[in-house]
Amino acid sequence: MALVFADGFDHYQTADVLKKWTGLCASAAAPTDIGPEYARPPGGMGLFNYQAASRGVYKTFAATHVSFVCGFNVNFQSASATGAILGFFDSSSGTPGATYQIGLKLDGSAHLQVFTGASTVLATSANTMSASTWYHVEIKATINNSTGTYEVRVNGSATGWIAAATGKNTRGQSANNYIDVVALEPAGSTAVTGQYVDDFYFLSSSAPNNDFLGPQKILAAFPAATGNYAQWTGNYATNFANVNETTADGDQTFNQSATANQIDSFVFDDVPAGTISAVQFCIEARQDAGAARTIAAFERAAAGPTDRVMTSQILAGSYLIYTDPRDVDPDTSAAWTATLFNSNEYGYKEIS
Repeated sequence: MALVFADGFDHYQTADVLKKWTGLCASAAAPTDIGPEYARPPGGMGLFNYQAASRGVYKTFAATHVSFVCGFNVNFQSASATGAILGFFDSSSGTPGATYQIGLKLDGSAHLQVFTGASTVLATSANTMSASTWYHVEIKATINNSTGTYEVRVNGSATGWIAAATGKNTRGQSANNYIDVVALEPAGSTAVTGQYVDDFYFLSSSAPNNDFLGPQKILAAFPAATGNYAQWTGNYATNFANVNETTADGDQTFNQSATANQIDSFVFDDVPAGTISAVQFCIEARQDAGAARTIAAFERAAAGPTDRVMTSQILAGSYLIYTDPRDVDPDTSAAWTATLFNSNEYGYKEIS
């Protein structure tokens, strides 16, 4: 699959960032705020990234990537901010640090720059970015010390930004021609010079989503009603009532099971008509006392109806958000549509 990871920041709170992201860059302090005031319209939640001691949050992937596309929406609070906003690393050289394979930064005069290593600038945009304005930024790159490539588009266009370049050295950190860590970093170190970030995604080089997508909005859909299966045991009320909040409440309300093959499924919020590039299933869960447990996202397709079980995930002892991205519908292998998504039920299954 091409979609590797996505985050619209709509389904968890600030304190829960590390349930979905791997870690904080160069700081033990908590990351900055998640809230509706930082979201790109028309709604949802966004990330406010500005902390002086921290260089943002990072995600480590299970696989390495030679070529990739990464996009997000960003709103700078100051056009004079300076520093990295997006960094790509090879984890064999350690977690994100001062040296990059490749990255994006602001130059202090509102230009975007592609850079490598500690600060070697490869290209600078002719256009500049205005403060308090939402931009959709995408970078497509290949990591190689002699045949590397990069291109940066803003709001779907490369004109005046950073045109496609080939035959470049985009390996600034290590001897490995790949990356497996991405970091969202604050160019500004204060609330005045930081930035709002929303609708983040990372794509591999595999089809179908392996090229620029253009401006995207990540929508979160939540359980709206009980579905066909309600086999797990609720600690508080019905299965649906325990999971119908938009941000999980931990051990206050939950469903539990120690029985393999038990399923909960739900009717979900409808998504509006429009192109759906991909769907990412998210489950917040933990293992309780006893044997190790595995869980998987679940789809009950209306056509059939047919049950589809996704990739098994081994649960940790504390709550984490387990993601399973799908570029096409697991039942039909066809591109997602709003009608298709809205007709199905979704949930989770205990595998073992």
